[in-house]
Amino acid sequence: MSRDRDRRHLHPLVVPLVHAHQTAAAADEVCGVTQLIETYRPPDTQAVDWAKGRNHAGQIVDPAVVVTHKRPGDSLHQTERWAQRCPDCAHEVSEHLVAEHAGEMFRCEAGGHNLGESCPCAITRLRLATFEWVRVPASLAYHLALLCCGCHPTGTIVGYGAHARLTADDLTRVRRLGAHAQALGLRCGMDWDGDRVYMEKGEGDLYHFEKVYGPLGQVKAVLSIKGGRLEEGLRA
Repeated sequence: MSRDRDRRHLHPLVVPLVHAHQTAAAADEVCGVTQLIETYRPPDTQAVDWAKGRNHAGQIVDPAVVVTHKRPGDSLHQTERWAQRCPDCAHEVSEHLVAEHAGEMFRCEAGGHNLGESCPCAITRLRLATFEWVRVPASLAYHLALLCCGCHPTGTIVGYGAHARLTADDLTRVRRLGAHAQALGLRCGMDWDGDRVYMEKGEGDLYHFEKVYGPLGQVKAVLSIKGGRLEEGLRA
């Protein structure tokens, strides 16, 4: 099953955190090179993952193959938001420019151009009401994996395939990856309780990282509002 690795399917607040996470890991001689291996996870994919190790009644029958305890809709991989798109080119309109210019001279995220200025849309001074509101993926969680060094082919992921068995050095690298995430305020699948004791029982999701802004129900409520902003909607 292929996994979504599209950075555009991360929530805009998470994108700089992923960049900072990868930058910190790359600057750490012990940690090293990383690869983004998953962003948004569709509900049907979550359902397949949740069923692993369970019977039809949802009871765990094989703990060794259980990969998640989140049902579809309960994971931060499945958060979505409202976005505005240019009706002509379908590029997303930059949120900060919407606020800055009160609905005028927006910029397409994908094309990087001002609408009406060397723009295939050929529209000038568009007003807010002319844009289409659409629901788009906005995952608050992502999977960032360590790549092997030296003895395995380039691109091989530590803990996967031919390099599934973790060595002592691998474990050190994984822990450093988690520490860098926690320094950025992220929650880690290798340390769900946040006690800095990594990979205890039930903490085997080594490459899962997420940004928690509040209870999932409240997060979804804010994201269900057109123009809803997590950094403002959950301050109270």
